[in-house]
Amino acid sequence: LQSYWLDIHVSMITASYGFLGLGALLGFIALLLYISMNETNEKRIMLSIKELNAINEMSLLIGLVLITVGNFLGGVWANESWGRYWSWDPKETWALVTILVYAVVVHLRFVKSIYTQFNYSVISLMAFTSVLMTYFGVNYYLAGMHSYAKGDPVPIPDFVPMTYTIVFLTIAWAMLKDVRFHVSHAKNNLILASFFVLLQGVNVYATYTSGKPLYVFVVGAIVELFLLYTFIKMYQKNIKNQIEVSGV
Repeated sequence: LQSYWLDIHVSMITASYGFLGLGALLGFIALLLYISMNETNEKRIMLSIKELNAINEMSLLIGLVLITVGNFLGGVWANESWGRYWSWDPKETWALVTILVYAVVVHLRFVKSIYTQFNYSVISLMAFTSVLMTYFGVNYYLAGMHSYAKGDPVPIPDFVPMTYTIVFLTIAWAMLKDVRFHVSHAKNNLILASFFVLLQGVNVYATYTSGKPLYVFVVGAIVELFLLYTFIKMYQKNIKNQIEVSGV
């Protein structure tokens, strides 16, 4: 296992996580800017969001190149060590999933019917979940050559569902601000809202069944109600926008 390919492989993969993590951070900052938007600063905030997303796109592109090349070099190292390039080990598989996820994200701007500054901010943030699964989930919950899951699975810390709850709350709040100033985004935001209602529902159910503290469940349930409210507002805005466009 002592090979210079190992050093190169690990270095490139770790560096890619840094660029992908930066993209997620920039996406979150963009959402906070949406929340701070009002009638007086709307143009200035949107300009800042566009600049952030441009930097975000470059960061994700570098991260995607690094993780792709690092994965290929990992195959070279595996062939040198074990005589095969690929074995569908959980780490290898999730690294491939991460590559595919970010390949979709960086090509999103070519799909004009989906791409908006808001959508890009949200997707670049949520895509980092695949990196977290590759790095932490595989290491502690899936057995394989790259993992430490040899005995009982490690309990999921309380901060994990709370973190996702805060992220979903931020997205919903920013979504309301986005559609307030860009009514034409209502249709895309309606689809996003329904997706996050489902995700938070799963989060709340998992929190309840896993015996987490009551406050984690209560906060999650409140945010789920707020997401439902956001979904209803997106639906109403979408209907209103369709009526205005049709001239009825």
